This record gives sequence, structure tokens and C-alpha cells, in this order.
Amino acid sequence: MDFKFLNFKQDIIQEALNQIKGKTILVFPTGKNAKLAIRYLQEKWEFTEHKFYSMEEFKRKCFLPEKPVLSKLKRNLAFYNCLSDADKRYFRIKDYFDSTSLCSQFFAFWKEIGDERVGEINVADIGYQTNTPEEVINWQAGLFQKLKEIKNAYQKVISKQNYTDKLFVYVKEKLNTDFTQNYSRIVFVNQFYYSELEKEIIRHLDSKNDLEVLLMYQLSESMIDKEKLRVNPFTLEDLLAIENSNQTVKSYESQNQFSQLITALDLLNRDQNISKIVDSEFYKGMYKDIISDEYVDISSQSSINISSVYRLLSCWKELLANIEENKINIQTIYQLTTTDVFIKYYEIMPEQRLCVETLIDKGVRYITINRLNNEKLTRDFVMINKANSYRLFREFIAGINISVLKDKYLDKVVEAFYDTVTELDELSRESFIPAEFSHPRAFLDFILGNFSSRTCQVKRIKKIATKVSIDSLDDTRNMRYSDVMFLNVSEGILPTTKKQQFLFNEKQRKLMGLKDYDDILLREKYYFYSVVLSAKNVSLLSIESEDSNSQKSSFVEELRIYMKTKFTREKSIADTKIYQDYLSILAVNDSSLKQELLDNDKLIFCENDLNEHLFQLSFNSLNNIINCSYRYYLENVVKLKVLKREKTEDIDMSVFGTIVHESFEQVAGDVSQALGSMKYSSFADIMKILGNNTKKTVQETIKKYSDSIPNRYQKRFLSEMLIPLVTDSINDFFGGILHNKIKIDNIESFIPENSSKDEYEKTGMNVSENITIKVRADLRIETKDNKAYVIDYKTGKTNDPKQLDLYELFYYRLRDEIGEKKSIERAFFNVMDNDYVAVDKRVLSKEAIVEAVDKVLTEKTYERARKRSFCQYCNYKEICGK
Repeated sequence: MDFKFLNFKQDIIQEALNQIKGKTILVFPTGKNAKLAIRYLQEKWEFTEHKFYSMEEFKRKCFLPEKPVLSKLKRNLAFYNCLSDADKRYFRIKDYFDSTSLCSQFFAFWKEIGDERVGEINVADIGYQTNTPEEVINWQAGLFQKLKEIKNAYQKVISKQNYTDKLFVYVKEKLNTDFTQNYSRIVFVNQFYYSELEKEIIRHLDSKNDLEVLLMYQLSESMIDKEKLRVNPFTLEDLLAIENSNQTVKSYESQNQFSQLITALDLLNRDQNISKIVDSEFYKGMYKDIISDEYVDISSQSSINISSVYRLLSCWKELLANIEENKINIQTIYQLTTTDVFIKYYEIMPEQRLCVETLIDKGVRYITINRLNNEKLTRDFVMINKANSYRLFREFIAGINISVLKDKYLDKVVEAFYDTVTELDELSRESFIPAEFSHPRAFLDFILGNFSSRTCQVKRIKKIATKVSIDSLDDTRNMRYSDVMFLNVSEGILPTTKKQQFLFNEKQRKLMGLKDYDDILLREKYYFYSVVLSAKNVSLLSIESEDSNSQKSSFVEELRIYMKTKFTREKSIADTKIYQDYLSILAVNDSSLKQELLDNDKLIFCENDLNEHLFQLSFNSLNNIINCSYRYYLENVVKLKVLKREKTEDIDMSVFGTIVHESFEQVAGDVSQALGSMKYSSFADIMKILGNNTKKTVQETIKKYSDSIPNRYQKRFLSEMLIPLVTDSINDFFGGILHNKIKIDNIESFIPENSSKDEYEKTGMNVSENITIKVRADLRIETKDNKAYVIDYKTGKTNDPKQLDLYELFYYRLRDEIGEKKSIERAFFNVMDNDYVAVDKRVLSKEAIVEAVDKVLTEKTYERARKRSFCQYCNYKEICGK
């Protein structure tokens, strides 16, 4: 086995072609590299018998299966079909769609185990060697045993159907490299990381006497462990030692994504030589749809989800999801009758939409489909609603008039749709579709899921010769660019954030010989620096913002340290011009007013904003006035609605807070009833009697909000972790903290939030002529010895004493009949920490409230927040721009 080492100024593709000797096989990390090498030869009219493969293609040549290999869709279905009832209970899987996440993790896990040739796995031994807690080892051992059992069951299921899987093909016994026997040389071109499977292939080829194996690296020889075929850890300083670099590197910092885009467009406009943009986040980003394809070579591939066919099927999915006893939620009908593709396909008339609006105004919640008097829609509804088998569902699909759903600017949608249907027909014939698919929604989910995995082509109207192309970092491997721009060179994106691994942790993975985060970090570092060091001019754009917790990449800092004379930090043009550009188009003639807007960062107050409800204040609205009257304007005056954020795998904290508060409120109501019966001597006695009812209350509350909890795994966490935590917290609060603080026979009033009958909570309490406050405390307790407790439950870490100040003012200090007579204890109860925090310090007074409101009225401006901490979780940051 021979090695060849290159510097970053050498063209790795051309150098690979120079290694051709006799009939040669060249293996590249990517298919893009292989195609480029072929193009090099074609340009020189050197049509030869050499072979060019990507590493994945080459591996497939080395392991030819004896049976057909399952497609991805068949594989997913076969996986679900092999699960036993016990497996489904263990993983909380109710149907096929619940299994897809586990399916993905399952195959990725066993592929990695196979690729790295991990032998017999002793979970207990691995756990003890890495000092893993006993309970975690037991959990890992149980899960691993399950995965082994499922793997064996899966192999049996697919074997019966005369199929195999890549998991069972890429094994040592089936390695066959006979296809290389007529070749004299094989060259592996700058593969940064070789799996144990790939090393096995290389060593096997090297053992052949008639075949020369060459490994090329664009690194120095000292960086390579030739025995392990592994790159040793390195720094930028090590890379610079290979050859003196002469490129210029300019770094630009922006406050947010939009100003980064402005900077990028400005650089492209000023520097016509930039030919490549590298951005792994581009196709995820908010700006991909506003960049013109006249100047930037954006992939013509697009998600099939934007097509009319997909959107119509999605409408039917939405409709079926909102049926109760053959009646449909009227809001769903209204939404569909205002959706363009639904209107077009079913020729929805204005009077039909008006009919729905009229029924909504009358308070109607559910209607039958025939109320719309649309014959085609009614016919399709009857057909799909009774499609409890694939045959009947197929009849519905066959009746769709595809010609009506053709999109003007999309190609290959119809082909993709019929390819999907054809594959589903094959799955039905071969009995892959689960027997439980007996509802049209299941079939729609299934066809949409597989249809959406395909792509369509966007028709390009105009093209020009020279364009800037955009690629991810992975796609730049072994490519060279003279002038290149990187976007989003920010920590967490480049390098990527460390992620939670499936089953085994980082220490355990390292012990087992699996890739850990250090390996991933080293690979990304090499990909990034190889592009930078092979270019002449490099522009690095990053986001540096405390508000969004973004900072430039550590890679940029390393460049600054080791390339001192060639690295410069430039000012982002977006951060100096953006306000001026916008102000130039504002309908404001007074130049001094323009300057005031720019300098003072305020929004001008308008007299029309003021009405009788303007200063009816809750704690949140008052807090807005005090800290950021600009937010008060958007949230409380304009009442600007906030769009729901994209769903994540984490439970929304507002949902979590609601679950906790409602659980506490329900139990507080039960305690209040018990106090009224006069049967108990203490809070502890009451909680003993309530017993398991507390846990049931928490369970029922979680069940009530189950649709707001992201996934099965999250629900399992809630059932195993959250329910006990909240239950214990409730018991400790009422049966412990209140028990120790207050004697039951001394209680005059016990007032949970929803049991309060205070009239001022409805009308508000006057602070001044144009200010009222309206609040509701979570719990108030008043005793016979003239003491009061005002308590607020908290699930987060923020305990603002002003909230308790406002409660005290509202319930006691502003009321003449009570005045200063009560001794008041105000407290937060932090549920997660089980901590009762009494707050003595008072920072908010009646005078401070009046002063804050008068400031807005007097200065006639809505001022943005001075404290950046107040902006951190603001819903209006994109509008404010602070």
C-alpha cells in the first residue's frame, strides 16, 4: 500500500488523474468528485477504460447481495411488521407512524455497528469501564437487548419474503472484489475518514499481488497514522506548516440573519470574482426564497410539498382529521374553502364560502359536507370516508383529475405522484402494508409521507452565464475555489453542536471504537480549512449577537490567531446602512424627525392610540410599559398576533406551565372543599386523605394537553419523570410548607385562583383616572390574626418581585377598607425546585405605575428596551430589530 501527500495549492482531482497507471480505478469521497474527474478527462478527449466511483458506489460493488435489497419504504414497513406487541408497548408505539423515528435510529445504529466492525457488545462491561451509573447501565442493557431481538425478528421477516437488507450484506464473508481483477491500480482520493468496513476492503485489495493500492491525502505525512489509516488530531498551525499560505481572509460580523444577507449581497455586488457560497444552513434558512436565481445558481430541485397534488391530499387529510360522527368541524371547512388549490379543484363558489361564514356567525360548530351543495366534493367525501382498505383508497386516488392540478412552474410532479402510487401498489401486492391500515387517514398519511420524500423541478425562466453557486460544506470536499464566501460561520453551525447520541454516550462510543464528537469536529475542521487554504480570497460571514446567543465560530478565531497578517476583521455594511436605507423610503419629510428616529430608537406616539382600554393593565402589560413601551404598543395597543413557532421535539414551556398551574389549581380546589367541611386538623391530614387523587389530577391534566406534547418519547418522559415530580411538589407544598406555616383553625379565607369571587378581578382596580389594574393571584390565604399570604406558582427561573408587588397593591393596599391593616407575606413557589421563596423587598408602588404611564403620555414615544435581557425571549425581535 502506497501513500501520496499533497499541499493545499495542488488540485487534488487533477493530481488523482495523474496517478493513472494502466487500467485504474479511482475512488472519491463523493459522486460530485467522481463526475468532475470524468469531465476533466472528457475535456482532453481521453476516453479510457478507467472507472470512477464514489466510496458508497464502490462499497456496493464489493458486496453483491444474493437477494433483492429492500427499498427504504419497504424497509420501514418491514421494520414495523416485525415488532411484537411487547416491543410496541416498550417503545410506546400505537401505529406505523409512531414507529418511524425509532426505525430511523434503529437502522442508523446497526449500520454504524456494522461499518465499524464492533464485535460482541457487553453493555455492563462498557458501562463499568466508563463509570456509568448502575441505573443507566440497566436501562442501556434492556434497550440494547430489545434492539438485538428486533434485528433478529426483522431478518426473519424479510427472509420469508425473499428480501435482504444492507445490514446483512456488508459482512466480511460476502466481500468480493473480483471486479477489480483486470485493473492494475486503485486510487483512494483524499478520504478523510475510513470506517473499519472501508479499511477492511482496502487491506483486502492490498493483499492482492497484482493490484497496486494508493491512498492520497491532502495533508502532510506526519498527520497520518498509516497503520490505522486515520488522521491524527491537528490544529490550523499544523496545516499552515504544510505550505505558506498567501490568501486574504476577511471576517464580517452581523447582528442577525437578515443583516448577514445584506452583507453577503453587498459583497457579491462589489466583488464579481466570488464564484462559490458555502452555507450548510442555506436551504434551511429564511432567505433562500428571496434570492434571485438569475444571479445565484440555486438548486432547481424543490420539495414536492409545494405542488398542488400534495396540497390537495393534505387538505383531505386535514378534513378527515376533523370528523366527528360524520360531521366536520366547521372551522376546518372554512379553512379549506379559502385555500386556493381546494377552491380551484372543487370550483368553490363565493356563495358557498358565505354559507359557511353565516353558519359560523350563528354559532354552528359542526356541519355535514352536503351543506355546501357541491356535488363533486360530496362524492369524493363519501368515497374517501369509506376507504377502509387499500383497494377502496386506490379507487379514490384513481378518481383524482391530475390535469386540473398541474402547476405552471413545476415539472416532474405528475411522474413523482404516479411513481409513489405504483410503489404503493407493489407494497400492497407483496403484503407489506400493515393490516391495521383500515382507515383512510392512515392511507393518506402513508401516501403523503412517501410522496413528500420525492422532489420536483422548478422551471427556470432566465439564466445568465456567470452565476454564484451555493453548496454545503460537505459538497466542497476536494473542490477548489479562487474566491469563496462562507455564510453562517457561527458556533453551533460550524462546527455543529454536540448532539445527544442514541443509546451509548460519548465516552462509551469512544471505548467501542465508534465516532465521537471529537472525530466529527476534526472532520469539519479539515473540510473548512481545506477550502480556505486552497482559495485566494475568503470572506467569512458570521452572526455575533447576545440576544440570540450567537457567536462567531471558533474556527474563525483560530484563523485570526494563526493568520495574523492575512486576516482582517471588516465592518458589516448592513449594520451601518440598513436604517438609512429604510428611512429613505419612509413617508417622513422632516429630516430632523428622521434623525430622531435613528438616534433615539423610538416609535412616535399617536393620539389615536389612546382609548379607554389602553391602560387597563395586567402584570405583563405593566411590565412592558416599564421595560419596553415599544413592546407594549405591539402587544397591547395594536394587539399584534404572534405566529405559532415551528414545533420542536421539546415540550413548549407555556404548555408545561399550564399543566403545572392547572394541576395545582385543581388540588387547591380539593383542599378548599376539605377545609370547608371542618373535618381535618391540618393540611397534612387533608393531603393524606386526598392520597392518589393528586397523582390522578396531574395525569388527567397531562392527558388533557396530550395533543400539545411533541412525541411518544416526550410523553414517556412526562409519565415517568414529570408526573412524580409535580405530584411530589404538590404534596410538599400543601402537606409540608403550608402545614408548617398555617394552622387550619386560624384560616379565615382560602382562595385559589379559579375560586375567587373578587369583583375587582372582573372590573379592575383604579390606580388613577386613566389607569386600572386587573390581576389574579394563584393562591391567597387570609388568617384570623390579620395576616395574608399571596402566592404565585412558578415553573421557570424568573421570579420578578414586581408581580407580587402588583398583587399586594391590587388585593390590599389600594383598598381603603383594608389599607395597611394586613400583615402580608408574598412568595413564589418554584415547582421544579420545590422551593418556597418569600419576597420582602418591594419595588413597585402606585406612584411608580402612574409615573411609567405618564412617561409614555408626556414623551409621546414608545421606547425600546434598554436592557438586552428583556429582549431575549421577546416575540417581536424581528420587528424591533434591536
